[in-house]
Amino acid sequence: MYPTRSPPPAPTRSDFGPSIRHTRPVSLEDVWELRTPTDRLISALLLPASWLYGFGWESYEAIYRLGLKRPFRPEFRTIAIGNLQVGGLGKTPLTLACARLLERSGVRVAISASGYGSPAWNSGVVVEPREAADAGAVGDEAALIRTKLPDVPLLVGRDRVWAAQTAARYQPTILLLDDGFQHLRLARDADLVIWDPNSANKRCLPAGPLREPVGGLKRAAAIATWVSECKPVEGDSQKPTFTFVRRFTGVRGLKTDEHRTIESLKGWRVNALCAIARPERFYAALRELGCELATTVALKDHDSMDGPMPSEGDWIVTAKDAVKLERRDDIGGNWFVLEMDTNPCEEEALLSWLTAERRR
Repeated sequence: MYPTRSPPPAPTRSDFGPSIRHTRPVSLEDVWELRTPTDRLISALLLPASWLYGFGWESYEAIYRLGLKRPFRPEFRTIAIGNLQVGGLGKTPLTLACARLLERSGVRVAISASGYGSPAWNSGVVVEPREAADAGAVGDEAALIRTKLPDVPLLVGRDRVWAAQTAARYQPTILLLDDGFQHLRLARDADLVIWDPNSANKRCLPAGPLREPVGGLKRAAAIATWVSECKPVEGDSQKPTFTFVRRFTGVRGLKTDEHRTIESLKGWRVNALCAIARPERFYAALRELGCELATTVALKDHDSMDGPMPSEGDWIVTAKDAVKLERRDDIGGNWFVLEMDTNPCEEEALLSWLTAERRR
C-alpha cells in the first residue's frame, strides 16, 4: 500500500533549489534525434563542422595507428568498455556486469573511471577497496561503481595512463576502463564497444552524437548491444557480439529500509528527477512499470544536485543520481531509487573473451 495522502500539485520553479530549478534546456542532444524538420535543418547546417571534427579525429588516430606515437602498454590485460556515441548508452552498467562476472570467477579486477564532472577528473583519485566514495569528489559514475563493487580498486581520473600505472600496485589480472575506447594513449588488449545500429543519426559532433566516425568500429574487438530478452542474435561474423539485458528489480527508499516490488508500482503517483544523458528513457521505463508521473524534472547530465530538494510528494531517481543524494541530511523518507540489474546473455562466452590471452 502507498501513503493515503493526496498527491500534491506539481512543483513550481520556486519549489526547487539552485541546482534544480534550471531544468534541462533544449540542446544538441534533442536536435540529434532528428524528429522534426527543424532538427534535420540544424543538423545539416552543422555538417561542415562535423566533417572538420571527423577529419581531426582520424588524423589523431592515424598518429597511433601508423606508429608515430606509441601508447603506454600496462603489464596486465587491459580492456576498454566504450562507445562511439556521446553519453547515455550504458557503459557503466556494462562495466559493472563484466567486473561482477570476473569477480565471481576469481579474477582480480581493477577499474578505471573518468570521474567526469568532479575534481577527480583533473587531479586523479585512488579509491581503495572498501573505502567509501563521495560522488562530489569522484563523480556519480565512479561512486556508483564503488557502491556496487566495494572490493575493487578504483582509479578515478581522465588520465588513463596514470590510472594503469597506479593500478599496478594492486596487481590486477584485468584492468577495465569505463568509457575508455577513445583513450589512444593507453594500449588495450581488447575493446568492447556498445553500438546501436538502429540510430538514425550517424554524424560526428556537432551535427550528430558520434565522438568519431563509424569506421572506428573496426578497432573494436567485440560489439555489445542491449536487448529486452536473451535470445540468439545475428552479429558481425568477423568479431563476437555480446548481448546484455537490463531488468528492473524494485524500488528502495534512499533513507529508509522500505523496499517495493516491481509489481507493486502500478498506479503509484510519483515525481521523477534525474540528471542523465537520456532522461526520456528513465521516464518511459517508469511509465512501463505502471507509475503515474506527476512531474518530471531533467537536469543536465552529471548535475551535482547540491541545491535544496522538494520535501512534498514521493520522488524517484536513478541509481546514478541516488549516490549524490543518499548522504544528504535533507533527503527524507519520500525519496526512492529505481533498482536495476544488468546481466550478459552469453555469460560463458563473455568470460572466455574477457580472460583471453594478452596481445603480443
